[in-house]
Amino acid sequence: MDKLSILFVVIAGISWGSSGVFSNQLKLLGFSALQSATIRSLVAAVILFLIICITDKKKIRTSAKELPLFALCGICTIASGAFYFSSIQLTSLSTAVTLMYTAPIMVMLISVLFLGERFSISKLIAALLAFAGCGLVTGIIGGLRFNFLGILYGLLSGFFYCMYTILTKISTRRGNESLTTTAYSFLFGGVFAIFICQPGAAFSVLADVPSQSILWGLGIGLFSGALPYFFYTLSMRKLPAGVASALSAIEPMTATIVSVLLYHEKLTISALSGILLILTSVVILSRVKEES
Repeated sequence: MDKLSILFVVIAGISWGSSGVFSNQLKLLGFSALQSATIRSLVAAVILFLIICITDKKKIRTSAKELPLFALCGICTIASGAFYFSSIQLTSLSTAVTLMYTAPIMVMLISVLFLGERFSISKLIAALLAFAGCGLVTGIIGGLRFNFLGILYGLLSGFFYCMYTILTKISTRRGNESLTTTAYSFLFGGVFAIFICQPGAAFSVLADVPSQSILWGLGIGLFSGALPYFFYTLSMRKLPAGVASALSAIEPMTATIVSVLLYHEKLTISALSGILLILTSVVILSRVKEES
């Protein structure tokens, strides 16, 4: 297994796990969850296209036949976030996070059936450990809130996260640059989200607190968007889709650690056990010898 690609996914997971700091600040300013997701997509697109212009303008060019694929990637990022936030509102954060992390198991099944990736017991065990670890870290044990729509939305967030993983794997197999794929995905996702996020209300908040909105908007665009998605997509060049998805379970572990360090939340035995399970999953996946 390619160690550098594993590191890329770990960086992505840590960045995603830290992004709650920025989304919480935007919420305090008055932005809705969907508006925050839209800001993330649009700011990330601007950052990535600026990087492309500075480093290699040729990467802006892409075939017209690739645009539908990039558009689907973008829609998946917005849909996953929208269903995730909706699941939180109807159930709880712990329930929504754990349901979203059914994605690695979905990815593993779909990648075996449609991408020709090899199935292995090690991958399955690692995915199940990561899923169980997420449940412990987020405190879902004893705290699952059963709401039909909330459960459905949580599973849909996992499905669209899974589909983003599958689609980016297809994109890399077609020879698309990781930077190009990520930039266009965010551009399409952001443009799509503008039509459903009540932009007028968002501009009203921006006018009231412009400096803070720009500061935290840049933060969420960079640390929750451009940086993690670029590294996650880059990892797809060498890692099987199922492995990359399972490795990203380091996100809720990071979120828990951030909460302990910044918000002085208590680290419970359950959370610590979950962290150990997730780390065990990472170790198992790092030793898998198969390639996609």
